[in-house]
Amino acid sequence: MECLASLYGQQDTDLIDLHIFLVDDGSTDGTSESVSAAYPAVHIIQGSGQLFWAGGMRLAWKSAHESGSFDYFWLVNDDTNMYPETLKNLLSADEYALNTFGKRGIYVASTRDAVSKQFTYGGHRLYSDGDYVHYDVMPNGTFQPCDLCNANILLVADTVFKSVGMLSDKYTHCLADYDYSLRAGRAGFPVLILPDYGGTCSYDKNQGKRFYDKRVKARLKYLKSPKGYAYKEFLYFTKTFFPKVHGRTWLTFWVQTLFPRLWAWYKK
Repeated sequence: MECLASLYGQQDTDLIDLHIFLVDDGSTDGTSESVSAAYPAVHIIQGSGQLFWAGGMRLAWKSAHESGSFDYFWLVNDDTNMYPETLKNLLSADEYALNTFGKRGIYVASTRDAVSKQFTYGGHRLYSDGDYVHYDVMPNGTFQPCDLCNANILLVADTVFKSVGMLSDKYTHCLADYDYSLRAGRAGFPVLILPDYGGTCSYDKNQGKRFYDKRVKARLKYLKSPKGYAYKEFLYFTKTFFPKVHGRTWLTFWVQTLFPRLWAWYKK
C-alpha cells in the first residue's frame, strides 16, 4: 500500500494519465480487497501463484499494453517507495535522451535503504563487453549510462517497447531486467541512470549466504531454484550475451555446488 501511495503522490501529474496495473499472484492476506478499497482505479490482475518476479512483471506489462496505447511503461517493485519527484525526474531523463542522443530510451531510478541510506538497486557497468562481471554506478548529480539495470524503478519509452518488446519469457524470477537493459542498449537505445535517488527499497539479502553449510541435496535444490542460482536461466543469459565466459560460468556453478568450502577458500 505504501508503494501505491507513493505512485499516486507523484508531483506535477496534472497532465499525466497514469494507469496502474498490479498483479496479485495468489496472495492470501486480502491484498486485492485492500487495494480495491483504497485505490479503486488500480487494475488488479490475478496470477497463477507461480509467476515469481519476472512472470508477474510480464503479466502486468502485457495487460497494460493490451488495454490501450501508452507513451511509457513504468515498472515498479511493490516493496519500493518512490520519492514525490521521481516520475518528473524520469520524464526529464527522456527529454535529456532526446536532446543528447536523438532518441528515447530506458531510465533507471536508483534506490537506497530507508535506514542506512546505502545504495541497494539501480544501474551497473560492465568491466568489459565480453564478461558479465560488473560494478554499481552511484547517482552523482548527472545522467550516467549503464549496461545492466534493476527494474525496481524503471521507465521504458514506447519506442523501445515497439523495438525490443517486453521482458523475456526465458526468465522466471531474476535476470529478466538485466537481459532487457542489455537488449535495449545493444539495439542502440540509451540506458540511463537518474542523477539522484528515486526512492527506497531494502536489499533482498542473499539466501545462499551460508550456502556451504547446506547438505548436497539442499545445494542442488538452491542451484536450480528460481530464487536461488537459477542455474539453467543464468547459463542461457551468459550464452546469449557473454558466450566467451559461458564455460567458465558452468564450471563455477558446479564447483560452488559440489565443493562449496573449496570455493569459499578460493574466493578469499
